[in-house]
Amino acid sequence: MPRSDLSIAMVGSGGDGVVTMGDMIAQAGARDGLNVIKVEAYGPQIRGGESSTTVRVAANDIYAQADHVDILVVFNWKDFARFKGEITVAPDAIILSEAKDETEVDGADLGAGPNATWIKVPFIDLAKESAGTTLAKNIVTLGLLSELFNLPQKPLKRAIEKKFSKKKAEVLEANIKGFTAGIDFAKTLGEDVGDRRLEYTPGEPRLLMSGNEAAAVGAIHAGCRFFAGYPITPSSEVLHFLSEWLPKAGGSVVQTEDELAAIGAVIGGSFAGVKSMTATSGPGLALMTEMLGLAAMAEVPAVIFDVQRGGPSTGLPTKSEQSDLWQALYGSHGDAPRVVLAPADVEDCFHSTVDAFNIAEEYQIPVIVLSDQNIAQRRETLSMLTLDHEVKERLAPTAEQLEDYKRYEITPNGVSPMTWPGIKGGQYQTNGLEHDEYGRPTSMHLVHEKMNEKRYRKLRPIRDDYHFIRQYGPDDADLGILCWGSSKGPVKEAVLKANARGVKVAAFVPQVLYPFPKHEFEEFLRRIKEFIVIELSFSAQFYKYLRTFLELPEGHTHIFKRSGGKNLTVAEVEEQIAAILPRAATKREVLV
Repeated sequence: MPRSDLSIAMVGSGGDGVVTMGDMIAQAGARDGLNVIKVEAYGPQIRGGESSTTVRVAANDIYAQADHVDILVVFNWKDFARFKGEITVAPDAIILSEAKDETEVDGADLGAGPNATWIKVPFIDLAKESAGTTLAKNIVTLGLLSELFNLPQKPLKRAIEKKFSKKKAEVLEANIKGFTAGIDFAKTLGEDVGDRRLEYTPGEPRLLMSGNEAAAVGAIHAGCRFFAGYPITPSSEVLHFLSEWLPKAGGSVVQTEDELAAIGAVIGGSFAGVKSMTATSGPGLALMTEMLGLAAMAEVPAVIFDVQRGGPSTGLPTKSEQSDLWQALYGSHGDAPRVVLAPADVEDCFHSTVDAFNIAEEYQIPVIVLSDQNIAQRRETLSMLTLDHEVKERLAPTAEQLEDYKRYEITPNGVSPMTWPGIKGGQYQTNGLEHDEYGRPTSMHLVHEKMNEKRYRKLRPIRDDYHFIRQYGPDDADLGILCWGSSKGPVKEAVLKANARGVKVAAFVPQVLYPFPKHEFEEFLRRIKEFIVIELSFSAQFYKYLRTFLELPEGHTHIFKRSGGKNLTVAEVEEQIAAILPRAATKREVLV
């Protein structure tokens, strides 16, 4: 039977254009109203080397990339070897490989079963004969895939025309010939792939964005007009996007010499009255730690968008992990309050970034947004109508308050009116030293105690005002799952599938990690029998963080944790559900 959900992986080396193929399939699917999730993987090299892209297109709702791919395209099996364990084909997959590559491949190593279909395709020869260059083999492949599997053919052709529209006319013509050659070759194949053809009804076009792009759009929407950053994988796209678009909105972008300068510039821009932001990854966040303390002490709004990657040190620059949590929560000398948010998908990167600015400006506190490579660099479809979010501003002093201006006046909610240079009567002294209400340096214990209390007092109203939580599943679940960030997608899909089978599983996914929605989570715990924490951190950072302020049910709490480098799969979550649910039925105690 035709399918409403299809996953395709393509593997090649630098210059093969597999990422371009993935982009074009994703664009074509979005144009025809399909739901799309597109991810890519590549080595840590600057140029060249192996790369892969996986695109999931579906007529139904999807929340994560597929565990197995239905179609695999390989230009060179030596390149595929670098992705062993990351790309697994379905037992009945269709595998298309270059006819000239005579490498022997064990189907079992791929996950392929005896019902898999292996097809040798002369990609190189077809490209050379039709387009006059082997570089067009990716375009030939797009034609072949569109014909074999009913991918949106007309939108694909439009995507090709758009990509080569600025080239010479003969270049565009050659690529269109390559696309047509792929279609024609597909018609000659005798293999029956009818049960793998995508079945859907074209709908309204959907917006296709990456998480980094969504964050950048969110920053502009929130009123950010100054960005300072240093390029670092996998956050650089935020800098790239804003360098093009922020000046058009009246803002400025500075590429600094390093991450220390970037966070310093952000604090300076914010002190001057402009909403300011930087983006980085784990190594860069480590360098920003001292300046984070300055933002906390001086109570200057600052937004830091951290795209997590595998660590420690330079670790896995191009792979995802959830191991910056402790650094984001606790990375500082002294008591330096901050807020930590965790977007869970591409659309959420937009909303979390706007919330980060709202919190930073309203409460004059640094806010860290913990994204990760999985959602930051993947492209996903969403509705343009969802990109709307309330925007808040910082508290400015009244004329009466300016008569005897106390920049750090102790208030019930910890927030004091903030001026910026040029406001008459709004001058004040500030630096990284402890200070009194006027900003004058002091080393008195009593003042330090009162000011620490003031700064931390902001966290309670933040927790009350910003506690967006996603919950899935029944209230009386036998098993509850807690996860955060990009783990939401596979967990949600597994929970919904379990619920459809009548299995009582629920999930709790907070967007604000600090201050944590403790009361809402404790209510969730009261309704379930067994509980599991799922995270991509070898040292179980999230679980251990929870233990610092929560009493988790002893004997009924379980942990699934592992290193990053490979995204969490739906199958892994389902395995945990299957393993733990019998314990809920028997109430067998399990030591944590």
